[in-house]
Amino acid sequence: MICFWAEKVRAKSCAIDEWKKYKVTKIQLTDFIENWCIGMANDELLIGTQFDQNLFGYEANPLELILELILIGKNLNFKKFK
Repeated sequence: MICFWAEKVRAKSCAIDEWKKYKVTKIQLTDFIENWCIGMANDELLIGTQFDQNLFGYEANPLELILELILIGKNLNFKKFK
């Protein structure tokens, strides 16, 4: 599983203990879907979302997460997919 956050503040608040050397980096939503989600699905990994300092968060199947993101009505301009 690889974790992702929607808010920079929440991601930074988790950069403690074993994650203290990690730096928060912004990823465009289309890059997240086309590169990360597809790649993680191919590698059979789960996506962790919105984890907090106590490591409470949600786990998602990458392909199901893509469908959810598209269904919420985002106007996305993909580079690799139509």
